[in-house]
Amino acid sequence: MRSLTILLFLLVDSLFTYAQNENRLVVSKDTNYVYSDTIQNKTYYGNYKATGLIKTPDSCYLVSTEFSIYFPESNDTTYLWTNFKKYMEIQNLYTGRQHISSGSIFKLNNLFKKQWEVVFKEKRVKSIQSYDSLSFIAVGERVDQQKIWVSRIAIANGKIIWFKEFSVRHHPSIAGVSISSKKDIILLTESQRLIPLNIKKQYGKTRFVFFKTLNDSEQFLSLSSISGDGNLNWRKRIDFKKGYEIWGENIAANNNIMLYSSYTGFDKINGKYIKNEGEKAYLFNLSGHKLFEKKFDYNDSFKVYNFFDENKWLHITSKSDTLVIEKYDDKLNMIFSKTITNKGKFSDIQSMYKTNDGFFIYGLTNIKTGGCLICKLDTGFNFINSWAYDRIERNQDTKLTVPFHGDLMVLGSCYHTFTEKEKLHPNDILYEYINLLELKLK
Repeated sequence: MRSLTILLFLLVDSLFTYAQNENRLVVSKDTNYVYSDTIQNKTYYGNYKATGLIKTPDSCYLVSTEFSIYFPESNDTTYLWTNFKKYMEIQNLYTGRQHISSGSIFKLNNLFKKQWEVVFKEKRVKSIQSYDSLSFIAVGERVDQQKIWVSRIAIANGKIIWFKEFSVRHHPSIAGVSISSKKDIILLTESQRLIPLNIKKQYGKTRFVFFKTLNDSEQFLSLSSISGDGNLNWRKRIDFKKGYEIWGENIAANNNIMLYSSYTGFDKINGKYIKNEGEKAYLFNLSGHKLFEKKFDYNDSFKVYNFFDENKWLHITSKSDTLVIEKYDDKLNMIFSKTITNKGKFSDIQSMYKTNDGFFIYGLTNIKTGGCLICKLDTGFNFINSWAYDRIERNQDTKLTVPFHGDLMVLGSCYHTFTEKEKLHPNDILYEYINLLELKLK
């Protein structure tokens, strides 16, 4: 039976090795969620990835996930030619419960106990966003990438208020979502078209011989506005690129829509392919009219982590043991710059969270292999403290929030590698699970 299994609920901090003795981390809660299925008394582990974290008005939390599971027995052809009935029994037993990818959302109380769960079979849940005191928004795409979907869901019981699917050309995937001041849902999607070398008909069916390289692909972003009732207000295609890959998108909406994207590809210059990278920033009003667009070259001095704060662009550059905080207005004019020195060193900033009294920045550090680093800044971006630590489980793709009791909550995904003694099946190598931490920062 497929299940969400809480493996750990620990009130310990023994897993941590502190890189800064004067700054302590206390783990008040440490919980793992593993996706598993048991068939004929055998337990199989699937991949379980966290995609969103929301603190609700009723002192609870919402977590969105993607999950998949695979059974090696579904490829067993032992009885295919000798006992077809038995072969089909095996196929029906495993393939019906095998997921390429699906999504779920569940609600936790402040003790991390599950209250309810909604499962979207063969639909990925890419993000969740707060909407009002009674409901929230979930977005994702179908596994076949033919359509994207948007849903408004009740916080109290997980009841789906409405669910809508929308067609977007060329295998769309969700790149970002935000809620505007008018309570419209602003959705950013990324689409990619691979151009085949040859298309022909064979026995009445279309056959694609094979696809061209990335240099001949097409990628673009689509910006959509959806009402609180699930109706499409407008959609427009932006940032069309041929032969380039778009990555690193970010979006925020309030009185206007701010959008940021990066791209990379190769241009043929003097008979050679030269790598070309760049970044773009856009500003739209809530009716979809473009107010501003700026293109700039990608270089190390502008290799930044991009966030949005009160209709402003906020760029954070990590260099050695310093953080450079730069704030730009909606036309990308710099209005604030500050350099902060801390005792830690970020090798990769993963997430940032704004609180009433400042900001938390969370990422990986190369102080120790596999270590993590947390920095706290006040509202004026003055350095308050930092905490570097090393632990067995290292969260990736993290989401942050401030718990009702404690200083910081970290939601992320981890990988477990089987030892030879742990292996239940020859194909057991690793699986991905969700880790949820509540930290007290002393």
